[in-house]
Amino acid sequence: MKYKLENIDGLNTEDIKRKIDAGCTFKIFSYRISLVAISLKRLSPAFLIHNENELKTFQKKYNLITTLFGPWFIPSGPFNTYSAIRFNNKGGLDVTNDIRINLEFFNQVEKTVDIKTAYTLFTEISVDEFRELEKSISAFVLKNVNVNGLFVGKFINVSGNEELPYFIGIDSSIDKAHLIKELEELIYIRFNKFVKFHFFKREEDENLFSKIKEQGQRIK
Repeated sequence: MKYKLENIDGLNTEDIKRKIDAGCTFKIFSYRISLVAISLKRLSPAFLIHNENELKTFQKKYNLITTLFGPWFIPSGPFNTYSAIRFNNKGGLDVTNDIRINLEFFNQVEKTVDIKTAYTLFTEISVDEFRELEKSISAFVLKNVNVNGLFVGKFINVSGNEELPYFIGIDSSIDKAHLIKELEELIYIRFNKFVKFHFFKREEDENLFSKIKEQGQRIK
């Protein structure tokens, strides 16, 4: 995965390091392009943010694009538009640590960083999405005392402008196949069948589980 960097004209690797050490951040913003039959989620390049005014400038830019081109998908265009704007208003996605630890792979000509070691893997889902997910699996959570923790996040390490899939990390002694079957049946009552959910148990990947626990949201 590569991040395209913007707002860094003339900066080399050492300059970028100094900027980060001085408190600057790299942020990615979300926007939506919709037609009647399709809604596309897009992510901006990673912008170097020096101050609050710059942050607001880029927030407004991508919120305007979303407002103009996002609502026209039927029926969920307005909801998708709201989610993208809310994501930006919360500050976008901070990828500063990912860029910091991969600066040796910075291409100054192309203004890209090849992410060989990922720090940020997940971003939080919207309040509305989280509420619907909680409602979907509330019965499951109440009756399964052997579930120690459920965490959800959108996985950002995808190619191009692919829709970000939902990941659910599970800390439980219950058989995985049984868990997934029951969770999917409940979730897809409220969520469209085309929405991708990936389930994994803590013991399958401790590192991935620690990431979703840190960067995602706890359901239980």
